[in-house]
Amino acid sequence: MRCWYRKTSVGIGLRIAGLLLLALAWRDGAALLHRHPDSSIGAEEFLLTGLMVLGGSFGSALAVMGGGLWEPMEVPDRWRRL
Repeated sequence: MRCWYRKTSVGIGLRIAGLLLLALAWRDGAALLHRHPDSSIGAEEFLLTGLMVLGGSFGSALAVMGGGLWEPMEVPDRWRRL
């Protein structure tokens, strides 16, 4: 049985979603850059910063790894004791 993440169409879709998240992070960063420097930092700036960090992190992971994020991994024996 093939796993859902091993399909070519799913891999392409996940990478495109990652690129879209990176584009949104770029847009949030540009919006933060054009804020007036004398204004105080409020909830909107914190929200934009959080969205930029999350979008950049998840976007880069999806764009680089695609469906490989869900590949099973073998845990080394030295970590199984914990």
